[in-house]
Amino acid sequence: MSHNIFIDFDGVVSNTIKTIVKLYDEDYCNHPRYKKVSWLDVNSWEFDELKCATPEEIDEYFKHMRFFENIVLMPNVEYALNKISENYDTYIVSMGDNRNLFLKRLWLSVYSGFKNIQFIGCNFANYDNKSHIDMSGGIFIDDLAENLETSNADIKICFGDVYPWNKDWKGQRCYNWFETLRYLGLEV
Repeated sequence: MSHNIFIDFDGVVSNTIKTIVKLYDEDYCNHPRYKKVSWLDVNSWEFDELKCATPEEIDEYFKHMRFFENIVLMPNVEYALNKISENYDTYIVSMGDNRNLFLKRLWLSVYSGFKNIQFIGCNFANYDNKSHIDMSGGIFIDDLAENLETSNADIKICFGDVYPWNKDWKGQRCYNWFETLRYLGLEV
């Protein structure tokens, strides 16, 4: 049995879509073209549904502490990660630019309630995916099929709902954290 588990941040630990939509609503609710969009209706990687903001403006959300101050976590993730970290060496592995990775590391070490979890940042300037991280013998949980496909992890789990970026994944899928814990054989 593996002793290492690698877990993505955006879309797995954090409900990033819901967080971005929350910030967008605050910033653009008085804009003349603003129309309320439910986070459940966001189905594009680039947040195309948020019509008042440019892609650059959406990208800026990821680079500010405000994102982490308003972060919406996935349901039951705190319970699940604490349970997982009791049984595995646990790593959060995330893609981002320098500022985003710094803030993720800060949030995980200072603000979150997660214990005994290490952070591995993958800078977009250097990497297109997470394949450079040696996950051999480990378990990898991500919501992006490309990251799972290029990983050398022994067990790969696609987390969460079906989106364009993971709709073609043919391997194991867990839709929520309780399902993930059951799959891992951990008491719920």
